Amino acid sequence: MLGAIALSISLTLPSFIGLPGCCFQDTTETRMGDPALNDLNNLIEAGSFKNAREKLRALIVEKPDDVYVRLLAGRLYRKMGLWSLSLVEYERARRLDPHLVEPYIALSQMHLENLSVEIALAMAREAVLLAPDSLQAHQALISALIANHNLRDADNELAQLLNASPHDPDVLYLSYKINREKGDLQKAGRDLQDAMRGRPENSAWYLDLADICEANGDFAGARAALEKYLSLAPDSVSA
Repeated sequence: MLGAIALSISLTLPSFIGLPGCCFQDTTETRMGDPALNDLNNLIEAGSFKNAREKLRALIVEKPDDVYVRLLAGRLYRKMGLWSLSLVEYERARRLDPHLVEPYIALSQMHLENLSVEIALAMAREAVLLAPDSLQAHQALISALIANHNLRDADNELAQLLNASPHDPDVLYLSYKINREKGDLQKAGRDLQDAMRGRPENSAWYLDLADICEANGDFAGARAALEKYLSLAPDSVSA
């Protein structure tokens, strides 16, 4: 079954736009009324990191204790791959204003990448407490729960997200991760297929597809997924 799924995904992925949740929303914390911060944020989003870093240096000198300057510094350094600097800036933002949710989400995600799973879980729980309607906070919490092998609580959190945003690719991907962890490869494969339909440009998910196909003994499907990934990322050493 997964073989047919893998081959069909590797050849074509029709566009499928996730519906917005009725209860959950994305979390963005930038003081858009400040032109200088707005300009810095636009540079970061455009990937103009050199110009953004120069502007950030000037803003830090001018407003060293401005929480939004530190927040944008955390975003910039994270996008540049300077995670140690990003962690420092997000921690500064958190100390300056403990009620901002973005630092907790970002810190949870980065600590999870660094395999500091208990810290990641604590940060994610705090994010949900601060912003119970934040989709990103709940996503961070589910990822941390999975990493801590707390699948029962992860399932409960996921049920809320699926009820609010049943077609959101990120939510479906979390469902894939939970079912993959449970060992339900068939359900995990279907969830991954649905997630990839909603976000076909996410090439990294082909590696997950290859992994689940291989775990299911479908080596032809795994090869097809890897070949598709390599067509999108030809320099990938892992693929």
